[in-house]
Amino acid sequence: MKGFPIAVFGTRAAKYGYSNARVKAMKASLIPNAVIQQMVEAGGISEIISILERTDYKQDLSEPALKYSGAELIEFALGRHLVRKARKVLSFTPSEALPAVLSVLEKWDVYNLKTILLARHLGHSNEETEPFIVPAGAFTEEELKRILERDSVEEVVASLSGTGYGAGLKQLLDGYKKTRNVQPLLNAIERHFYSKLVKSIPIGSPDAPKIIALIKAEIDNKNVMNILRGKREGASEQEIMSYLIEGGTLSGFMLERLARARGADDAVREVCKLYRLDAAAEAYAETHSIVWIEIALERKVMELGLRTLRTSVLSPGTIVGYLYLKENEIMNIRKIVRGKEFGTPPEKIRETIVLI
Repeated sequence: MKGFPIAVFGTRAAKYGYSNARVKAMKASLIPNAVIQQMVEAGGISEIISILERTDYKQDLSEPALKYSGAELIEFALGRHLVRKARKVLSFTPSEALPAVLSVLEKWDVYNLKTILLARHLGHSNEETEPFIVPAGAFTEEELKRILERDSVEEVVASLSGTGYGAGLKQLLDGYKKTRNVQPLLNAIERHFYSKLVKSIPIGSPDAPKIIALIKAEIDNKNVMNILRGKREGASEQEIMSYLIEGGTLSGFMLERLARARGADDAVREVCKLYRLDAAAEAYAETHSIVWIEIALERKVMELGLRTLRTSVLSPGTIVGYLYLKENEIMNIRKIVRGKEFGTPPEKIRETIVLI
């Protein structure tokens, strides 16, 4: 501990020693890559359920099995599993680290609100949508149910008027009514969340730079993918720039340069060069699907999350890193389940998941 004040270390040890030990023990229950590969090779949804029943997800599958089956059962269990883990993490998180941890968990509010808005836009029923709701953020399960019960996009937006998301969404309603394009509403939810996420991390807190770097990398990914989707759909530079989120590491000049690219191919070429995504560039050249770019960028964020978890000592960085890895695990399972539902060959499913 040369050069480190003994008193400061003692204070941090008292605050974070127990919580960091607990969360590192929770990391041991993350599903190993070998088990993820077993799910990829599984013959169907029922076999995936059998595999999950031999993991930490077992208790989350039991009760919902009375109401759900197949892919819906897995979706519901994944949400309940995350809620259980989030509550456990919050139970031992030191008070000074709570703002950072709660802010990261609020990402699931973004996921839930986008899911509900998209469901209303597409005309999906509550029964179809409910298994996908994950009440792990700031909204309670009861609040999410009330929002889910709204019959239209307009009513969902109205139900959010008393929240931080309401004002930005309300401004976009007239445009939605004219164009029936829901994407600006979905982007507005993400913009609101990420614009305040970086600010929620106390600058002087332990590992603040690592946590902020992780968040900024995620913002960069969101911006890059919004630009690529916009170029693929033929959106104007002005439209694309209106979708972008402030707070990342990519400069305004770089984002404008990508948005000004002559088409999706040129934009992908610039992104792959910027991030050194040689394998993703080759996959795009063969398929012209930007999913390969998205997967490569996701992997970079998760690798950064893993480094945060491994190098953080007596700080909230260990807790935040774990939450990112748990999110990645759940997203991998979802990709596998969706692939099995649509009859996607294992080798293709394997290409979409992010193994750390």
